[in-house]
Amino acid sequence: MDSLADLGIGAAGERGSIYGRWLGILKSVQQKEGGLRKGWSEAARAQFRSTFNTFLSVYPWFAGYWIHYARCEFKLGNTQGVIDVYNRALVELPYAPDLWAAYLEFIVLVWHDTDSIDREFERAVAFVGDDFYSHVVYDVYLEYLTLRNFHARKSELLLLILTKTLHQFAKYFAMIRDDGLMGKYYEQQERVAQAWKYECQLHRPTFFHPKPLKQQERAVWIHYLDSQIENEGFKHQLFRRLLICGALDESLWLRYIRWLIAKRQSPIPAFETADRQLSADLVQVRLYHALWLEHTGENPTAIYEKLGSRGAVQASQYASRTSGDPRSILESALESTSSPADKVDLLRELVKYDKNAFEAHPLPDNAEYWRAYLAARPDCGEDIYLRAPEGSITNEYLALLARTNVVKYVGVDRMVHRSALV
Repeated sequence: MDSLADLGIGAAGERGSIYGRWLGILKSVQQKEGGLRKGWSEAARAQFRSTFNTFLSVYPWFAGYWIHYARCEFKLGNTQGVIDVYNRALVELPYAPDLWAAYLEFIVLVWHDTDSIDREFERAVAFVGDDFYSHVVYDVYLEYLTLRNFHARKSELLLLILTKTLHQFAKYFAMIRDDGLMGKYYEQQERVAQAWKYECQLHRPTFFHPKPLKQQERAVWIHYLDSQIENEGFKHQLFRRLLICGALDESLWLRYIRWLIAKRQSPIPAFETADRQLSADLVQVRLYHALWLEHTGENPTAIYEKLGSRGAVQASQYASRTSGDPRSILESALESTSSPADKVDLLRELVKYDKNAFEAHPLPDNAEYWRAYLAARPDCGEDIYLRAPEGSITNEYLALLARTNVVKYVGVDRMVHRSALV
């Protein structure tokens, strides 16, 4: 297995099911021509980059693989390629402390422009400075200031760090050794202890994986959020870290988006990021995005179109509200989908505009089709019952007849006996 063709998939593949095969591909491509080195041929370099680029288009939140990719480029002697990889990675993962730390270590090594390096450190602190695990960034920053003999700035940074609730907060207090700060120390110690009650139960506290979070760990995350979210000064850090760890969980994205809306903050960036992360069969966040756009006076049609038949019902309803043509939207979706379940959903909506929709699009062997038909056209109840597969909608038909108060049916096995009501 040494090429992308062996996977039989592209960037839109099922991420959970192909991850194991990807690992084999990544390992194989790095072993070409005796292994990664500066003397690699252009063909080997091209295949290596193509493989990693495709992999990271499928799994853009795998911080460890971005770091590994960048370090491989450095081994190949491609300094600018390292910077390019890190820049792409930080667009995808601006809230990953480990990624920032690796990037900052590299630019300190190869850049000579102090102002440029300073700006990158400031950017890192702006993005991840409040993260519980941001000590990895602060450690690089403090080492840089020490090496450059920026003692005043180092003292200022330490005072800033002492205001943060960090996993390794105690070592920073030790660097200052000021008895006047002991009160602040105990305050931070209490905050860290409260967070650690939850952090210590997390097996995946900081990193993405295509496997879903286990239910027990997911529950810990939710309790953790609930304990912190109302605290004064709570921002986004815990949500953002959870969404890296549980990036493929649609319900977590919905929770975050609703929180943003409740705080009167724009949910659009979260909608757009979720769209890149969630698999195509998950539609609730995307439908919520469309409804939000409509609520704010924008046209959501493009989102509905991306959802295909899954979005056609909502697209038709939007068309109905805006003097569009809902019937043509639904009929087009019916022609393009092969899913019986989707067809039934579309027919439930289309019958509002076309009384004969079920007759025009029959699914004779699908019981759910007949149930929907019966619900939409109770006036044709007996005819539907006779045409449906034997026994497939018996209970629904009995309920219909009971509601009409004309006859009662008693089901025995697959036989139905009628007795007239007196």
